[in-house]
Amino acid sequence: MQKLVVKEEGRSGVGFVFAAFRQILLSSFGQRRFFPTIAAVTILLTVGGAPLESHGQTTDGHRTLYLATSNQPPVVNAVGSGYLDRILLDVGQRTRLTFDIRKLPAARGLALANTGVLDGEVARTDAREDQYPHLIRVPEPVIDIVVAGVYTRDDIQVDEIEDFRKYRVGRVRGWKYVENMLSSVAGVTVTRTEDQLMDMLNADRLDIAVLTVAPARLRARERGMINLKITNYAIRKDMYLYLHESKADLVGLIDSAIRAMKADGRHDAILKDYRFENQ
Repeated sequence: MQKLVVKEEGRSGVGFVFAAFRQILLSSFGQRRFFPTIAAVTILLTVGGAPLESHGQTTDGHRTLYLATSNQPPVVNAVGSGYLDRILLDVGQRTRLTFDIRKLPAARGLALANTGVLDGEVARTDAREDQYPHLIRVPEPVIDIVVAGVYTRDDIQVDEIEDFRKYRVGRVRGWKYVENMLSSVAGVTVTRTEDQLMDMLNADRLDIAVLTVAPARLRARERGMINLKITNYAIRKDMYLYLHESKADLVGLIDSAIRAMKADGRHDAILKDYRFENQ
């Protein structure tokens, strides 16, 4: 049965030095907790110091790819039942690939993928070729996101980008497309995580938090914020899977699998509820 592993990485995790240290770094990652998906309880990495499978190893005819992501629930989650998790599981079934997903901050994940320490990065809006020259984009988008301002007050109205200037606005560090979006807005508060941003909004320390909508809705429910509203100004962004150039032979295979999912309706079936949550 096809497998997908989702593993959480703490912010104090091992950094990268050179791609030549790939096995050492991946072994270090293996010391931390990880979560198998609902599809199969299959341990690819062991806990407590046991050896890690070799990078890119083929097991039972399946080739394992180690991918970073900075996405949050409900896009990915700890048990592998997020929307993106389920898409990758289906792609794996069509390609005989196993995806081992490492949740990492955006900049770190891209850097590890670009050096080849990891095999790629999944669900990125874009990656500048001048900054990450060793990454190849799979052409077909794997998922999309909606970025907007979220707020709770009744007197807030944002129909265009200039309207953000009227309010106390916050964003998450490392989200370049949001940084660019708000480049004309002065005094934007920058936090390290989405949770910090939502906590500030909940505490009335911000008027608007600029976030991806579906994860923001989930965080609001977790905090009992039943009156969350979404700005009229919103941007939908396609998200792509990027592979290190050493895995260039898999670009066409994965691209064809994603296209096939969309053609036969499986992709839409997985994302039906996700589309609703992004409204």
